[in-house]
Amino acid sequence: MLPPAFLLVLATTGSVRADKIDVLRRYEETLVAAALDKTQLTVDPTPDGKLIERIVVVANDVILPGDLPLSKKIPWTWLNHLHVRTREHVIRQELLFHVGDRLRPDVIEESGRNLRQFFVLSVARLVVARGSSADRVVVLVVTKDQWTLRLNSNFGIDQARLDYLSLSVSESNLAGRNKTVSIEYALDPGRHTVGLGYLDPRMGGTRHQLRLLADVFLARDGGALEGGYGQLTVGRPLFALRTAWGWQLDATYLQDKARQFQGGALRQVAYGDERIPDVYARRQITGNLVVTRSFGVLDKLNLSAGFRVTSSRYQLPEEFPAALSDGARAAYQAFLPRSESASGPFLAAAAYRASYVRLQNIHTYALSEDFRLGPSMTIEARFADPVFGFDSRFINLSASYGATYFGRDNLLAFAFTGAARLQGGIVPGESWVNQSFSASFREVSPRFGPFRVHVAGAIQVRRNDLSNGRVTLGSDSGLRGFGPRELVGNNFYRVNVELRSIAVNLWTLHLGGAIFYDGGDAFPSLATAGWRQDVGVGLRLLIPQFNKDVLRFDLGFPLEGPGAGGYAPRFSVEFGQAF
Repeated sequence: MLPPAFLLVLATTGSVRADKIDVLRRYEETLVAAALDKTQLTVDPTPDGKLIERIVVVANDVILPGDLPLSKKIPWTWLNHLHVRTREHVIRQELLFHVGDRLRPDVIEESGRNLRQFFVLSVARLVVARGSSADRVVVLVVTKDQWTLRLNSNFGIDQARLDYLSLSVSESNLAGRNKTVSIEYALDPGRHTVGLGYLDPRMGGTRHQLRLLADVFLARDGGALEGGYGQLTVGRPLFALRTAWGWQLDATYLQDKARQFQGGALRQVAYGDERIPDVYARRQITGNLVVTRSFGVLDKLNLSAGFRVTSSRYQLPEEFPAALSDGARAAYQAFLPRSESASGPFLAAAAYRASYVRLQNIHTYALSEDFRLGPSMTIEARFADPVFGFDSRFINLSASYGATYFGRDNLLAFAFTGAARLQGGIVPGESWVNQSFSASFREVSPRFGPFRVHVAGAIQVRRNDLSNGRVTLGSDSGLRGFGPRELVGNNFYRVNVELRSIAVNLWTLHLGGAIFYDGGDAFPSLATAGWRQDVGVGLRLLIPQFNKDVLRFDLGFPLEGPGAGGYAPRFSVEFGQAF
């Protein structure tokens, strides 16, 4: 029998009538109801402005009795001994209120959002309960850990081929203190990556953060050392809507060989009858210092000022085929991104409405997902001049506008971004370079029966692009009937339509399905743009004890006809929804 508090929790946390809801799908609400029963607390329907007399934390282990199949015969809960549950003080220090404060609903909601951003927690819900008198309340914090000592983090399978793989022996909740240490390994079609990482989001219990990363790259053929990557980031983020100041200092170093793949093979660039392997050597160094002043609580304005240093060098690799002609060599050199070093200040502003809604069954199953509603806008101006130490001189301008709306169970989001650089003497007859425009939208229909319709679209076009940036589409990026990175160009557009079911809960394993249509193309210019499309079916699996993202299994059928390879299906597996 369900605990008596369960129906009350359903009535206060969802819009669906409690007497008609399928309780097997209410994963979080079951945990909240059990916590209310355990603590003998009762939800307060009118808590605004009352005095917080206590904060009670109910932290659940990764695996609870009955979570997994055959739990009466197999002691799954023994696995909890291999995981250190998040310590209570780590949870409490993320709360933006204290005992003795007057309860403000927006602060309660923001504290929940902060906790749900933790990788270490699969569930974080705050419930306000009645206190010892009519003018007092108790805040109940219900959490459930996610498995943090893990071997694998991500992979992609295309057909029967492992397209990419990242493995790590990492502990994301070191000693239960929400600190991450990791030894990582990654594989892609061209190289091996081995690295170490450390993340401390609360250095010494303060609000300052520290991130350290160090990787080395080894060629897949022969294992030769190809370079490495290092990153250092320290700062104090805007951790709450009422935080006035934030800052960040970061530095990165990358030296490697950049390889562009098409499907699982190295892409070949055509020059007449010659084929040039698309691989080049690169070195990138960046440094940023930014300070932000934040104004407002509901209507936010963040003003930032900083200094940025960038240095990029791109050149032919040592193994560039000697048999290729001088013309092919020159053509490929012109095809590379432009080497450049620049430094100077930048100014930025961001304005948005800090209104949020908590939903379920959008990107994942059963777990709370936070969406910021209303409009948002950003602008930035970056300046570079030889007076700051490098020879580049330009003004780079960028701006974006977007909005998200939710009403009658319908979620709509869209965004536009534009950028351009004023820099003469680079492209003959042109003063504006690096011009780009992108737009995207997302529509999630109201639920009908066990289904929602998800529609998404995106477009990006560029002109006078000094970086010669390349975008790809394929099974790894939204066109599931095609090979990973099969379509290559400087620009792209894409439309996806998917009918997704909500999940059926088998114990606590959440299983759902999807039917989809994908269409789009990646192209060097609009004159060469086409339309490639596919249809297919998919299976989604969520194991909330181990990951917040669904595991996605898709079978896509390209609609290209016999002349383009027939209608042969393509199978892919990845973490996360396709869009």
